[in-house]
Amino acid sequence: MSGWHDLRFIDSVVEKGTIGAYVLSRGGDCPNYYVGRSDNDIGERLHDYQNSYYNYFRFTPANSSTSAYYYECYWYHKYKDSPEYILDNKCHPDTPDGSYLSCPVCGLSSQNPFFEALTGRLRR
Repeated sequence: MSGWHDLRFIDSVVEKGTIGAYVLSRGGDCPNYYVGRSDNDIGERLHDYQNSYYNYFRFTPANSSTSAYYYECYWYHKYKDSPEYILDNKCHPDTPDGSYLSCPVCGLSSQNPFFEALTGRLRR
């Protein structure tokens, strides 16, 4: 994982077209974090947060959407399961489109009947 970067300088840190997972932070003494991923372009996704209350990000590039999902799950559980942090995510990470992966940490699978409720994903 990279060190913390200022959200104002995304394009100078993230190469265009990079897929992977990221963590957002408000910075300072605030323990709030948000975990996400992009299966297409992390930089493009991070631009969505430039005018939010997050100020910093760190990321790990991945060589596939599967790897990006696994990184996202790891960080989600790291921050969710620790009393030191407050995770702003409301739902467990969703699997990449068209995949039937299971979370490498808790085993949640898109085949689980409660998957929709736990990830916020509505099947069409």
